[in-house]
Amino acid sequence: MPSRGRWKSTMVTPDGGQVPLTGSDLEVVGNRRLVVGMDVPGRPAPAAMTVELAEPDGGRTRITVTQACDSTEERDMARQGSTMLLDGLAAYLAGWVY
Repeated sequence: MPSRGRWKSTMVTPDGGQVPLTGSDLEVVGNRRLVVGMDVPGRPAPAAMTVELAEPDGGRTRITVTQACDSTEERDMARQGSTMLLDGLAAYLAGWVY
């Protein structure tokens, strides 16, 4: 069942900088799909980012992140941010005991 909510977080960059982020959930589909809208200063509408989780295969889950960008610069920043978030998730999960 779809769900919507507001969120805010602070991303910490490798050099210790902090990037405040805000947005809203646009679509939530169980354990399969999350679409979030990220508020971008100077942009009239939120930037949508989709995170899809594939069925586990061999004990692993494939995560696919997609985001439409208006420029090469925006694409590069989105890629850098997504990579940082996924690296943080990998580090967090590495600490779990299975």
